[in-house]
Amino acid sequence: MQAPFPCLADPGREGYRTYGLKRGSAWQVIGPAAIARGLQARRKGHRVEKIEGDAFQMPGTFIIDRDGTVRYARYARNS
Repeated sequence: MQAPFPCLADPGREGYRTYGLKRGSAWQVIGPAAIARGLQARRKGHRVEKIEGDAFQMPGTFIIDRDGTVRYARYARNS
């Protein structure tokens, strides 16, 4: 699917650092809450692909205007 806007691929994790996305602990990444969410996703038909990069990097989603203004920011709560 083609996104109608530019998307960032960040293998060097520079954007993660810029927006304050931290690395998770083992408890956050493979603890009971993460396992429960994984099972919920599996029941919906999703599956885990090959992990590439830093498996402990906490996720986030940002929508940034052309002028650099962050219009939306979602940080992982505890996943």
